[in-house]
Amino acid sequence: MEKTKSFTIDEAIDGIGFGKFHWMLMFLVGISWIGVGMQMMLLSFLGPFVRCLWTLLPAQVSILIAVESLGIMCGNILWGCVGDRFGRKKAVLFCTTIIALFGVVSAFTQNISQLCAMRFFVGIGSGGIHVAFLLFVEFVPSERRGFWSTVIQGWWIIGTLAQAVIAMLVLPTLGCRAFVLVSAVPIVVFVCLGFLLVESPRFLLSAGQLEKAFDILEYVSEMNGKKLPPGELADMCHADPDEPAEEVKGESCENDKEEGSEDLECIELEVIEADLKQPSERNSKSFLNTFQQLLLGKYAMITGILLILWIVCALLYYGIVLLTTTLLLDINGCDAENPLTMGDYLLVLATTGAEIPGLLLGMVLLDRIGAKPLLALLLLMGAIPCFLLFIPQQTVRVCVLFLARTTVGGAFHVLYTYTPECYGTSIRTTAFGFCTAIARIGAMIAPFVANVPPHYGKSWVSFTILGVAAIVGGLSCFFLPSCLPNRRRLKQLDGTFRILTTTTEGKHGVIDWLGGSAQYRPLSLYIENW
Repeated sequence: MEKTKSFTIDEAIDGIGFGKFHWMLMFLVGISWIGVGMQMMLLSFLGPFVRCLWTLLPAQVSILIAVESLGIMCGNILWGCVGDRFGRKKAVLFCTTIIALFGVVSAFTQNISQLCAMRFFVGIGSGGIHVAFLLFVEFVPSERRGFWSTVIQGWWIIGTLAQAVIAMLVLPTLGCRAFVLVSAVPIVVFVCLGFLLVESPRFLLSAGQLEKAFDILEYVSEMNGKKLPPGELADMCHADPDEPAEEVKGESCENDKEEGSEDLECIELEVIEADLKQPSERNSKSFLNTFQQLLLGKYAMITGILLILWIVCALLYYGIVLLTTTLLLDINGCDAENPLTMGDYLLVLATTGAEIPGLLLGMVLLDRIGAKPLLALLLLMGAIPCFLLFIPQQTVRVCVLFLARTTVGGAFHVLYTYTPECYGTSIRTTAFGFCTAIARIGAMIAPFVANVPPHYGKSWVSFTILGVAAIVGGLSCFFLPSCLPNRRRLKQLDGTFRILTTTTEGKHGVIDWLGGSAQYRPLSLYIENW
């Protein structure tokens, strides 16, 4: 009986290529990133105004920023779990609706307590924006996924630059309430366009919804003017192609040799098996089991190092952003009508634009030298401008802040691209959400580092903390394993799935699935067939 041809989801997405659908999706996701980028920058401009308007202490402004970061931490975990359980699209639409609603209401608050409450809920919504990033990435062909992952982050920079321009135009003339309202416009626009989003076929496949996944792939292929590979979409219920392999004791595979491969040496000591659970069974895993995998299981080491890097990058990024306006405010003094001058806005705009070179560095070097060395290089370079801030001249500090935003912003973009590659599809948004949630620890510390010491004439404390953090982060990168996919599907012939893998001992080999039975053989035996 002749077997029906089938194709994997990776073959389908790679065959569809990058086309009209991807440009539309990038535009939609980009609007959401612009909106959230503006919300994240909002308090760095609003903080000096409310500090003077409501006669607040620097610590009170720091608490306002920390409360929003706490909301983001809660949102990171919440929306990551929602994305893995109920789908990427639903998570994105719900979280952006919350941002839009409470972002608008923030403009009508009357005191610091009300503003803290509203910004907390904005933070909860903003914590889900990483799901929009993953939704886009899961549609991108594997060959250029690193490049396009970096490109999508460019929309964040557009948002931060737009917020600086809006602050310069609106705050001095229309006041802080109008500023908050205008800042919510992009995210409101995205919510109105949300019906154009489609669900990730990778999620649908992992959830056992084969027909829906095929329909979406067919829609994408038609929109791109391409055709899907012949045959049916493989349900892959034997394994999640993104899940790392597990070691189990195996039996002799002498009886399972492929026809015409009698000379293949079979390995009896171990068989490397992937997770052979059914998709519905995998999808029903409890959140607790997922976190056990992240913190105690096979992902424990990589998760631990990534958490350090996320905390460091968040502390550096938000610390430098807030330090820019803090240093300017201490120079100008507190004027409730206009605590920042037009020149200050231009300086902030210039330093914000410094993230563009950092993004370009990531786009050019990520696929060439790899994420690990690039991340280490950017973080160690980021320590230099932190210590150069000891030089008191304002011109020097502006140049140094520009360099700091370039290196730290670039490191953050690389880390954002690197992290999802370390986890399988079934836990990716939960793991990514957990990492970005823990990063909020750094973001919550940042306002106290950037705002409080300079107010008491101890700016050197801020500079030292940021510089040491950059060094710690850079050195941590050397302990990272290589998380760019260490396995790729080679081919699918007569129902046999072959996957290139790496064992825990660092040996390279190939897994064959023959009727659901997993076999491991040395890589050298396949070289001549590649």
